[in-house]
Amino acid sequence: IAKEHISKNILVGDITHPRRIYIAHYDSVEKGATDNASGVAVLMDMIISGKCNERDLIIFSGNEELSYNKPTYWGEGFRAFEAEYMGIMEEADKIIIVDCVGNGKTIVSEDNHIKYLAFPINNLEYFQSKIIVVHGDMDKVMKVYHSEDDDINQLDELFMDEAVDVVHGIDLI
Repeated sequence: IAKEHISKNILVGDITHPRRIYIAHYDSVEKGATDNASGVAVLMDMIISGKCNERDLIIFSGNEELSYNKPTYWGEGFRAFEAEYMGIMEEADKIIIVDCVGNGKTIVSEDNHIKYLAFPINNLEYFQSKIIVVHGDMDKVMKVYHSEDDDINQLDELFMDEAVDVVHGIDLI
């Protein structure tokens, strides 16, 4: 049964010529602490602490879980951003996706399968060379994925701090 759901992408920073684009999705099915309030928290920390460069663009993408497009039923908000802002995606040096952090060691992945799972845009192959995915323990995520168990107890403050440091450190690569 289809549900109507209205969601917006929230853009913060340089929307004309960003050097780096950071993206986390904010909507969730069930509680969603790991998937993906954790990613939103990391990017919010970067904004509040001033760790962002003036040429960074941070996107809080809505409508990640609820989509009715086949074959990829998730990521509608990402594809909406891509459709409207393809030019700035082309111009950016890096696109950093922050998804499901804080529940284990922070991993920086350039694996194309992980990129598809975390950021299923229409032109993924075209952008793959500039996309980096920052994530936590995906095996742990899958045990609580889209359930009532994905709550604050899944997150560890040390791993959240590590994720902030890793995401900020990508700017130095």
